[in-house]
Amino acid sequence: MPQSTTAVIERDRRSRPIILVAIIALAAFFGAFIAPSVASAEQNPNIKVETTDFTKSSETGEPRDGAVSKLDYAKYAFTWDASNADPKPGDSFVIEFPKEFALLETITIPLRASGGDEAGECVVGDGKATCTFNEAVVGKTNIKGSGEVILQARETTESNTVDFNLNGETKSVPLPDNQPIGVRERQYEPIVPPEKWAETVRPGDTEIDWWVAFNAGEVLKDPEQQADSVTITIVDTLSSTHSYETDLSKWQLMGYATKTQPQDQGVLITDATGADQGVAGYGSPKLDVKIDGNQATITITGSLNPDANYTVKYLTIPSGGSVKPGVVYSNSADVQGKTVTQSTQYIQTFKITVEMEDGFGAFDVTKLIQGDGASSVSSDTEFEVVASWTLPEGKTEADYAGWTAPQNPIRLQVKPGDTVASPVSLPVGTVVTLTEDANSANPAVPDVTWSDPQFAVKDGESGNSVSFTIENKTQTAVNLTNEATKIPEPTPTPTDTPTPEPTDTPEPTETPTPEPTDTPEPTETPTPEPTPEPTDTPEPTDTPTPEPTPTPEPTESPTPTETPIPTSSDDDTPEPGESDAPSPEPSNPQQTTDKPGLAQTGAADFAPLAAVAGLFLLAGLSLVALRTRTER
Repeated sequence: MPQSTTAVIERDRRSRPIILVAIIALAAFFGAFIAPSVASAEQNPNIKVETTDFTKSSETGEPRDGAVSKLDYAKYAFTWDASNADPKPGDSFVIEFPKEFALLETITIPLRASGGDEAGECVVGDGKATCTFNEAVVGKTNIKGSGEVILQARETTESNTVDFNLNGETKSVPLPDNQPIGVRERQYEPIVPPEKWAETVRPGDTEIDWWVAFNAGEVLKDPEQQADSVTITIVDTLSSTHSYETDLSKWQLMGYATKTQPQDQGVLITDATGADQGVAGYGSPKLDVKIDGNQATITITGSLNPDANYTVKYLTIPSGGSVKPGVVYSNSADVQGKTVTQSTQYIQTFKITVEMEDGFGAFDVTKLIQGDGASSVSSDTEFEVVASWTLPEGKTEADYAGWTAPQNPIRLQVKPGDTVASPVSLPVGTVVTLTEDANSANPAVPDVTWSDPQFAVKDGESGNSVSFTIENKTQTAVNLTNEATKIPEPTPTPTDTPTPEPTDTPEPTETPTPEPTDTPEPTETPTPEPTPEPTDTPEPTDTPTPEPTPTPEPTESPTPTETPIPTSSDDDTPEPGESDAPSPEPSNPQQTTDKPGLAQTGAADFAPLAAVAGLFLLAGLSLVALRTRTER
């Protein structure tokens, strides 16, 4: 009997809540996997950021005097204070740098707060630094610290100030030397004595620029040299952490200002292939380069301008193919008997340090690696630096209100190229002694041996172990260099070189070539004896002689010997070559390194199962709804 429309509509209404519940359950089910695992970053405007210093510097942060010109470097120092901001996980503060300046690198580093806790991280790039707190700030107070960054001037200004946005507040900051950014007016200054320059490197760089600079007039002081016919010899030597670029077109002789052309900088004159550029004002020199391992002999001949500076520019290739953090790349050159030396390594251009309170100070350690085994040391290798400390005489922890003494000794884990600060501030006058056992490297580096560590306190002592005294509101910088010497793999080969084995060569005495005396044995095989038998054979020769004629066919049986089985093995030999084809497979592991999303890993792997389970859940609930409708 047909049901009424009203009844059907009523059952539809009753079944809709069941379907709706199924959809909501399914949405919640998937939402559990889609929801982010960490709170999104939110800028906390109550975190205070203040400027403490803005000065001219080198690219590595060394102080320089005077105003900043376009392309010069400057160091900006600041403090940050979240003590009254009630920071929560996910809260952040942001520093936006002036548009007239550029950051030197994109980098992510730990954010360390009072007590040395790693309270988050700072992401530096795209003209700003964003520092975000993690769960470590929960329940903490007095969260504050300081930092610094190296910037490069990219634009000129008319004003003697530039604007920084310090966590939401725009503040005008005086430029170094309280002068606008201008254009450097170059003046001709003879480069005397010769100099060597090196490019500051960044991790991943595949080549390093080097220059040897000299003044022609200084060279021509040698009575054996003539302006129209000079011969200058430069012997250049590399450390074992890099090698020369062998493309001679990249070995270039350049003009670097003359008395009448002071603005010249890096004017290409010629290269080692002989590709002269016909540049006026620098004579007509030729450049010749001979490379022998880690040494290059550079010869400049022809005519030079006595009132000009010249540079030889060339490239080196870092061991392992790219620059690694903490590895030192050094180079020396003998220019007509005068030696100049230079080195370069990656130096982090943004730092966040621990809190500095009056009456306290701190220290940090920067790790460097050199030697021919440096390329074997991963940038993730950790070394343990032990810092023993002694309070000023007669003082105890109780004498410093609010200060909690750290463990003694303090143990720092430092990676190549990293700078790690002491976990807490120490009272002024505390004596700190640093030591290290390079064999503590984790993971171990099995194919190198380590020399004694070399500590160097900035403007202080150096040695295998160093001691220094904590100064008020000062972070003492210490460099720690380890030399890694590669263990030569061919050490077993000398065991192969026992040329005394030729003592076995007397075995040729065993080669009794007289054994051919055995060959007379065939003479013993009196083939003439069978010959009388063939005298009998003439009888069969009449009848079966035609049959023996087919017997030569078996002589064709040697053709199997012609079947060159080795040729088939030759066909097989390319197969091992094909087995080399999978070599691109290592590119896959590199792709895996592009998956930093650790927080999403579990959900991403479970997503397919979740989808299937959700479909089954939806199907089951829909079936229940359909059955309910049918029954009613």
